[in-house]
Amino acid sequence: MKGKYSFEAVISAAILIIIIVVLFLEIILRYFLGASLIWGEELSIYLFVWFVYISMSYAIMADSHIKVDSLSNLVPKKYRIYFTQIGILIWIVFSCIFVYFTFNYALDTMHQERVSVATGLPLWLVYAGIPLGFLLTIVRLIVEFINNFKVLKRSGE
Repeated sequence: MKGKYSFEAVISAAILIIIIVVLFLEIILRYFLGASLIWGEELSIYLFVWFVYISMSYAIMADSHIKVDSLSNLVPKKYRIYFTQIGILIWIVFSCIFVYFTFNYALDTMHQERVSVATGLPLWLVYAGIPLGFLLTIVRLIVEFINNFKVLKRSGE
């Protein structure tokens, strides 16, 4: 994916820049003024949650997730794509389950009207990053599954 930018890459980079700026500001204030931002650390943690889960789908597109391929290396090369497809399907099912539970948790948090102590942010906004990241992951996995299927079709398998 060299030279291409995705929605996930741009959002992840923006979030990371904000985290770096907030933490840098926090360090400067503590070191030079002996003061601190009340909300800086908390905001950085919440943004990091969003960063991790949105970057997860980007890593699929960039093919940079850690993979255990010892089992697929035992079979002939022409059958390896089938192992990949099965793995993608399992990952999709896992992601769907995770979306269901994390979405419900975020919804419960919204109904309880819970807010963060330092920032005052509604906590459902923080938790909403998790199901969103998994939804984006599902989309990227489906695209990868379809692309692999096209490769299978072209190779006449």
